Amino acid sequence: MPEEKEPLRYCRKCMIRNIEEDAFFRDLHAYLNTIDESQKVSDEVYEHRLNFCMNCDELVFGMC
Repeated sequence: MPEEKEPLRYCRKCMIRNIEEDAFFRDLHAYLNTIDESQKVSDEVYEHRLNFCMNCDELVFGMC
């Protein structure tokens, strides 16, 4: 079975988990953890949105 590879294209703003950690992204993750869960979409909806973006022909170097 072929190994699944990380996509080469990703949205730098939405797919922060694909970006190497640095001070900015550590702070961003900390901020996201403070947002009330009622203000967030489900993981399923979030993954659907990210998948939609990753398959868009307009996504180039992490930007639309």
